[in-house]
Amino acid sequence: MTLEIGVLLGIGTMLLWGVSDAIIRIPTKAVGAYQTLFYNRILQFAYFLLFALFVPVPQIEMWQVGALMAISVVFLIAKYAILRAINLGEVSIAFPIGNSWGALGTVLAIVLLNESIPQAAVPIIAAIFVGVVLVSISKLSGLKISKEAPFALVAMAGWAIAYTGIDYFAKGMGQIYPLLITEGFMLLWLMGMHAGTEHKLKLVPKYFGIMCLTAFLFALGFVLFATAPAYGVASVAIPLATASPAVVVVLARVLYKEELEPHQLIGVAIIILGIVGLALC
Repeated sequence: MTLEIGVLLGIGTMLLWGVSDAIIRIPTKAVGAYQTLFYNRILQFAYFLLFALFVPVPQIEMWQVGALMAISVVFLIAKYAILRAINLGEVSIAFPIGNSWGALGTVLAIVLLNESIPQAAVPIIAAIFVGVVLVSISKLSGLKISKEAPFALVAMAGWAIAYTGIDYFAKGMGQIYPLLITEGFMLLWLMGMHAGTEHKLKLVPKYFGIMCLTAFLFALGFVLFATAPAYGVASVAIPLATASPAVVVVLARVLYKEELEPHQLIGVAIIILGIVGLALC
């Protein structure tokens, strides 16, 4: 029974995150990265605040709040970067690159947090980086870089830093509150920046429902992901959940007719297998 719970949580998270990442392309292409980011932050904060009502409030110190405030800046840059990548090109390129942050995050954990990893993880991390390079190249002849790649790489680096920090605080605060605090600060930064500009936000009802859905799917997926350790099935659920880029690529092909070059498909496969393998280590 325990194994079945782990499989259900892992597949559920994979599907929720994959669908959320795939359909966020719709409002991003329609209203732009900035507006999608702004409304998505409002919704994400609201959902995490709702979920936080059902978990105990941890002891939070001021230095932790300050650290999460700094992390929120990096997180905000990464969130905007991935939306800009989607706005410029294809979601099936942007998210496999961005979601490779785990490999870079592992390197940062070794360097900054003095963590150790199994020897088997070293070639897996190297393979993921090779996959990122392959996906980033739109044409092998002349080694032309895809237009999405620079922003997706920024998102990858930002998520590696942010999630490594959030994971550190989650060990003492639980999974929900570090993200809730980070989302709150991101929303404050956006509101502050918006107040200092003449740029007007236009709420387009046609796309607001999709924004609500993407935010809800991501937040619900995170709740399932965070539930796995409580059932003792993290070793089963986490590798399955990290395969969400596969869902993105499939949906991008079906819904948006996105096509990747053969070498990019190989790169995506390497990334997905690498991410799953890294989670298994």
